[in-house]
Amino acid sequence: MSPMLRRVLNRASRLEPRGCYRFALMGILIGSLSLPAPAPAWSGGGHRLVARLAAATAPADLPDFFRGGSEQIADASVEPDSLRLRSLPQLRAREYPEHYIDLEFLAGAPLPPSRYEYLDLLSRKDLAADQVGFVPYAIVEATQHLAVAFREHRLRPDDTAIRFRVLYRAGVLAHYSADMSQPLHTSMHHNGRARPDGSSPGTGIHYLVDPLLVRSGAVFSPAANTPWPRPCPDLMAAVLEALESSHALVDRVYELESHLEWDDESDPHPDIREFSEERLAASVLFTARLYATAWELSAELERASRAQKQAE
Repeated sequence: MSPMLRRVLNRASRLEPRGCYRFALMGILIGSLSLPAPAPAWSGGGHRLVARLAAATAPADLPDFFRGGSEQIADASVEPDSLRLRSLPQLRAREYPEHYIDLEFLAGAPLPPSRYEYLDLLSRKDLAADQVGFVPYAIVEATQHLAVAFREHRLRPDDTAIRFRVLYRAGVLAHYSADMSQPLHTSMHHNGRARPDGSSPGTGIHYLVDPLLVRSGAVFSPAANTPWPRPCPDLMAAVLEALESSHALVDRVYELESHLEWDDESDPHPDIREFSEERLAASVLFTARLYATAWELSAELERASRAQKQAE
């Protein structure tokens, strides 16, 4: 990477201290320097890749339109990042913390089951919500949103508008689940090792990790013994398990830091390729499992809806 490009990335990291960088913004910055645009990031090509593969990997009992709608789901998967516009400060303030959680600030405190209980926990610890983030709750709630859309499909299977709603909800869910699979989205060390006061030094490492799913050429090749994604018996517990697995890789990311830059004409370091493919597989299988969970939950919601109508 050229020194000029590094300065641009570091400047952007101070403007966007956490979360996925917006590919459009980076394209403008880099294009203005007459440099080649970077590969799409987890917030662009990577998100689309995860969503597309997760839809194709979802259990066969999901509706045909869902498994065949992978491109629509992939398109919807970039929607959450498009909401973080500086020109819409209220929407930006609401959306921004949905993409991460800095676990170190919680000092090992267990995460409660609901968003408002979590807000109470943050208040007791004198922590600001946007300082710590909400991504596990965004995932749980997005899974439940998808379950409601699936219920409506079960009740009105020929309604094309509901089908579009299902695909959109699936894409949004895929965004948050993939975000949490990027280890730096789980840590106060999200863009360089945090200072003693918890602030980020803005080293730019986040913007070198974000493109890896695409730039490394990672492929998803499940082994023959890879278990088919099954519904989560306990949705919140499954999300927290995935969060713990991702967070455990923060140190590994920093071990790989010296290998994060390479010429486009060269192949990435083998450790980078291995890391990227592991994270791609984890993202895809986790998201597909959330799809299966939403579908199963929708059956319970459908039965409850029909029972209520019969009782009326």
